[in-house]
Amino acid sequence: MKKLILLFLIGALPFLAFSQSNKSFWIEIDGIYWEKSLGNQQYIGPEKSRFGSIRPMIGWNLKNSWAIGLMGNYQSYLEQQQDLKIYNPIYFYPEETPEFPQIISYSEANAKTGMSNEFFGWGVFLRKSIQLGEKTSLNLNFYGMRESGKNGNFEIYSFTYFYPFLPCLNCLTINPGPLQAPMEEKNWRFGLDLAFAWQLKPWMDLGVRANFLEFRKRSLIDPRGQITNIMYEPIYDASRSLYGDRYDFGSALSREGIRLSLTFKPF
Repeated sequence: MKKLILLFLIGALPFLAFSQSNKSFWIEIDGIYWEKSLGNQQYIGPEKSRFGSIRPMIGWNLKNSWAIGLMGNYQSYLEQQQDLKIYNPIYFYPEETPEFPQIISYSEANAKTGMSNEFFGWGVFLRKSIQLGEKTSLNLNFYGMRESGKNGNFEIYSFTYFYPFLPCLNCLTINPGPLQAPMEEKNWRFGLDLAFAWQLKPWMDLGVRANFLEFRKRSLIDPRGQITNIMYEPIYDASRSLYGDRYDFGSALSREGIRLSLTFKPF
């Protein structure tokens, strides 16, 4: 990503040299709080809190209402996943060799599953502004971003291998957990977002923005080694299906919602 930003800066120099005589740059920050509930993942206990996303942008104005710039993204999320099917082995202990149990069948259980992570990203954008009125405008942002985070987790709420109703005395719930399967995430995003801006002051705009169209590739990586504890193998085996590459294409509005933005134009 550092090389991509450096190439962008080198490529932007000719545009800046031939941009309009009253060249100016601006700074924009948009953000949102957005979290989808995981449902009744705990019988007693508060829902988790997340910080949503914050995107800073630095832009340079060019000719004909065009602008180019750099953008960043910090995002913290908690997402509902499909229920995870867990197959717990049923053992038979022979009288002659009880130390060598045999698997005779499996019991199936569905586990509520969530995915949480915090990641950072950097990218570039190209903006076209369309003036709608004296103080209103419509902005179209074409962007590309690279994001990564190494502290993610799949949260699995299944305790079929524990004794029933084993209490958790310090977490306000009658269930222990959740079990966490660590996850590393690397994303590529390319898309178009639309923003409606209203001029509050000559040096500040207020706007609302939504990702109208976006292609996203998510690579979810399992950093764990082999697990040999037989008690956790059913969860480990089931959670391996959660990793891999995922692709999304379409509107990101339902996923990320509408963001509020402030644009500062000091020069």
